[in-house]
Amino acid sequence: MSARFQAIATIAVGALLAALGVWWAATIACCSGLPRATAWGFAALGLAIAGLGAWSLRARPGSGGFVRRHSLWATIVILAVATALLAHSVIGLSEERTFAMTRQEGAQAVLRFDDHPDYFLRVDDPALAAYVRGLGDGRVEATFELAYSFGSLRAMRLVRLGDRASPAGFAATTGARAGAAGPAPWK
Repeated sequence: MSARFQAIATIAVGALLAALGVWWAATIACCSGLPRATAWGFAALGLAIAGLGAWSLRARPGSGGFVRRHSLWATIVILAVATALLAHSVIGLSEERTFAMTRQEGAQAVLRFDDHPDYFLRVDDPALAAYVRGLGDGRVEATFELAYSFGSLRAMRLVRLGDRASPAGFAATTGARAGAAGPAPWK
């Protein structure tokens, strides 16, 4: 491919990405903060790529370095790195955290977080609720899988309670008493 063709293709790719980023930022209704900033970053990346193409197009034949002569290949590398960074920061970030819990007196299948007594876990799974009711001293460790998207907690699954485990997670509900002090234990 000629350097001129690559430069024009790079400008076209950059302009398309910039237009998509602006459209995404303008139409994103569900979110603000990091998702919207990411959309504007996408638009800025598109403008930078279009600028690379314009810079390459202005080169005299036979002059310039590798990037200037091969702007389309440089664009592919830039997009690959940007995609990897975005995927790392947005997709698949999860962690498991274990909390010490105690069964609440008078409640059959409600556990209280030991370090945050204003927060609780109600076990909705019938078989797991029977296990909780059968705990001798009422103490148990609960392991949650926390999934993050754009740096915010999006999903929380109870995957282990005592010696019971389920990769799909157990049905459970977390909550806080009115006037709960301090941040939630999973934050």
